[in-house]
This record gives sequence, C-alpha cells and structure tokens, in this order.
Amino acid sequence: MDNLHDLFLTTQGRIARRQFWLGVVVLGVAAVIMAFIFAALFGVPMFNAVGTGPVSQGNMAFDNEAILGSLRTAGWVSLVITLIFAFPTAALMIKRRHDRNRSGREVWLYIGIGLLIQLYLVQALGFSLQMTPDGGLYLPMPSIINVVVGLAGLCLGLYLLVVCGFLSGSAGENSYGPDPHKGR
Repeated sequence: MDNLHDLFLTTQGRIARRQFWLGVVVLGVAAVIMAFIFAALFGVPMFNAVGTGPVSQGNMAFDNEAILGSLRTAGWVSLVITLIFAFPTAALMIKRRHDRNRSGREVWLYIGIGLLIQLYLVQALGFSLQMTPDGGLYLPMPSIINVVVGLAGLCLGLYLLVVCGFLSGSAGENSYGPDPHKGR
C-alpha cells in the first residue's frame, strides 16, 4: 500500500491507522479545494446571505427565490463532490475494516446514506419552507424522515470513525492479507 493508486482506488488488502489518517487528510484537502473551485465556477455564495433591498430597523429584505436557487446549486455542487470522493473514501475505510478482519460492507451502507441525504438536499425532498419569526425569510426545514436518515448516517459515521481511525487492527496475517505493520 505504498502508492496512491492502491490507497484510493482499490478495496483489496489492509492499511494501518497512519495510512488511513494520511488518506483522510489528502481527501479532505482535495475536497475543500474542489468545493472552492466548484463554488466559484457555479456562482455559489459561500460566506454571505443573499439579501436585497434596504435595511430598515435592523431588518434586511431577503430574496427568497435567490436563496433557494443558491441552496439548490450548492446542493448539486455538494452531490458532485460527494460522488467524486465516494469510492476513494470507501476504499480507505474498507481497507481499515479489512485490517480488523471485517468485510467492510457497512461502509457501502454509510456511503449510500450519504448519497441519499445529498439527493434529498438537491431535490428538497422532505423539506418545507417556514418563515422566520420576523416574517422576512423562508428557511427550509427538514421532515422527520430527513432527520431520521441524517441521524442514522451520523451514528454509522461515528461508529466507522472509531473502528477505522482509533482501534488497532488484528495482529499478523488475516483473511484479507498480511499485517501492514510487518516490514517496518
């Protein structure tokens, strides 16, 4: 597992925690850079609200359609980035699960839940628009289904974080290959 191809593009073999964390950092930095590039290309406002009109008595008039359009565009950008990084992320996690002599099938469930959440965001499925108390801005509010799916993804993600990132692998060779610590 000494080259990037084996680290990010195959699910065969085992990797140690150090390789896992280095891979997570590489993917995280690449995802942030790609998010900035895509946001600039597609005109997604990243740090400011989409407001129009004069500010009166401390209130800003909001263009709700522009906000919803920005959210939809941001959702598509996020979905594309998620799709690009889904397999490399799965490859890292599955190899860590292999190091603990497990198949890693739950990683695919985690990736699937993440993609489902992204699709919900893009299509605004299960969201309703509720006006803020001051009556000027509509905010998308998730339905109970979105909350449950999101919590399931969060719980599975935390479990995978602990078992992939913090627990030791099985010592010696296992059914997925030789010990990644051998030879050091």
